[in-house]
Amino acid sequence: MQKALAQRPSLKAFALAAESQRKSVAAAQGDYWPEISVGASYGRNNTDLATFDDPNLGLNSQLSASVSLKWNLFAGLATKASVDKARVGVLLAINDLENGRRGVASDVERAVAQLGVARQQARIAAQAQQTSSENLRLARTRQQVGVGNQLEVRDAELKLTQSELARANALVDGHEAESALRRAMGG
Repeated sequence: MQKALAQRPSLKAFALAAESQRKSVAAAQGDYWPEISVGASYGRNNTDLATFDDPNLGLNSQLSASVSLKWNLFAGLATKASVDKARVGVLLAINDLENGRRGVASDVERAVAQLGVARQQARIAAQAQQTSSENLRLARTRQQVGVGNQLEVRDAELKLTQSELARANALVDGHEAESALRRAMGG
């Protein structure tokens, strides 16, 4: 069960979705904080190209810097609404993850039960095949000593063939159950 819970891609996707929703809550809460912007610029202006690179002429240079602080103290409760919406998204994602885990557990339990049934059916079919083989041997022996007839031998052969077919079907069912278990475990 633990292997299936660790390997199923759908559960990994649900976990990543839940983590994404948690990060969206943090991003929405960021609107409570102020925005700070910093800017700077430098410019040089000169009409004479010969004196453009003269460092002694600082009169033609201009340097400016700015810091801006923007804080929306009241956004019509839009920030609170977006944070609450993001938190609901987290709860929904966690719910999806838990439902996915329960679904995986159910799939694995069902596959294990089907595998057990298929193995039991294969054992029963093998025993039936052995019994049919023994009945065919007895029918042939009875015919050789003159007590039985050809109809009994043909009937025993038919039952042996049917039991071989039932065993082959049980083995196919067993392989299908093993494949279902591997799928349920994420493989």
